[in-house]
Amino acid sequence: MAHTHSIPSLDEQFEFTAESKRRLTIGIIAGVVLVGIGAYLAAKGGGGHEHVEAAHGAAGHAAHGEAAHAAAGGHHEYKWTTRLWANVWVNSVYFTGAAVIGMFFIAYNYLAQAGWSAVFKRIPEALPAFLPITGVIMLITFFVAGHDLFHWTHEGLYEVGGPEYDPIIAGKKGFLNTPFFVGRMIFYFVAWYALWRIVRKFSLDEDLE
Repeated sequence: MAHTHSIPSLDEQFEFTAESKRRLTIGIIAGVVLVGIGAYLAAKGGGGHEHVEAAHGAAGHAAHGEAAHAAAGGHHEYKWTTRLWANVWVNSVYFTGAAVIGMFFIAYNYLAQAGWSAVFKRIPEALPAFLPITGVIMLITFFVAGHDLFHWTHEGLYEVGGPEYDPIIAGKKGFLNTPFFVGRMIFYFVAWYALWRIVRKFSLDEDLE
């Protein structure tokens, strides 16, 4: 008995149905609600280990007197907003990595002239489109909470003879400084996005051939 094989149509397109939109909307709303609940619990001191460490740190400062506490400058004081911004930064780095990996995968296959990935290349090819969003989020996070997230942003670390002077970090001032950090971050995101646009154009041109 002869077997027949049907060839799928190349004109097929993904249909974003109303049911899919409804489920996606429900998921987004649930995520926003959970984030709000988490932020509320963190603001109320929801039993995180940072809160416990802050309490121990405060007790230690009190034992050493007010002078020691003033010298410490409250660096160990727990701030729930710092934890929130840290989570935003970590998530942005994670999704940036996923986007860059997708672009690397496509670029590598083009260089190797591989054809086996053509059936699913649209998925990794679409990931770098998220780069502008994560780039903006990371820049906002750095300017809003960078002083709390990155120890090297404290000016006292570079003042020779100061109470917070750190010779190791001070020796890296040429690399660990805000202008250079922000500048190279912008350069990386612009370069990644530009490369993706080029690869994306080549990919779309192939569909017209």
